[in-house]
Amino acid sequence: MKKRWSWVVITGLLLTAFFNANSWAISPEEVLTSIHENWAKIDDLQATITIVTEIPGMQQSMEQEGKYYYKAPDRIRIDITAPSEQTTVIVGSTMTVKIADKINTVDLTKFPGMENMSFQGISSIEKWREQYAFAITGTDQGIYTLEMKPKGENFLYSKMDMDIEYEKGVVKETRLYDKDGKLQTKMSYEEYVSVGDNVWYQTKLITQTDTPQGKARTETAYAEIEVNQGISDEEFRLE
Repeated sequence: MKKRWSWVVITGLLLTAFFNANSWAISPEEVLTSIHENWAKIDDLQATITIVTEIPGMQQSMEQEGKYYYKAPDRIRIDITAPSEQTTVIVGSTMTVKIADKINTVDLTKFPGMENMSFQGISSIEKWREQYAFAITGTDQGIYTLEMKPKGENFLYSKMDMDIEYEKGVVKETRLYDKDGKLQTKMSYEEYVSVGDNVWYQTKLITQTDTPQGKARTETAYAEIEVNQGISDEEFRLE
């Protein structure tokens, strides 16, 4: 059970990272650009993480500690160090997971929609435009709701809504809907701080997912955030 839900945790993390209505003063393209500009300042990023997961049917929450690495445009490494060791590395559309001495590799392109989980920001606006239809569906005090509907078949969701704070270029909340249009997963990005060259990054990510057994909740806290320290490509090789 714990191994199964560790995937939920990883998906939530990966998910830190993604996004025509002429009636709005700001276009969907401008909102996308604001996120891209914030992430374009990041060549690499690392942070310590603490993850607390509450799973339906389990009497106690599960707490994990580890380290998170990102390198532009599409490399991620998550090292879980306690209470047990697990490493996940994503390079492009290939995800590799190591538990104990066993290594498994997954081609994310075989799961439509999931391949986008490797991107922490919008590394290519053109790619997102090709894959999604965008519309602004609401605004409140500088926060715009951007609706993203996949243009083709999608394995994970029928649409995704993102609440984006335009001035900072950050996502405040993401909502994923299943094939029937029911809200399935909500991710809240909280307590942003400015690091490095005025890069905005969350220090807390709360993911809530509906499951047949009930609602699962994961809270990830980020600390000791550092950007542009020159992370080597070797960090993203798993043997």
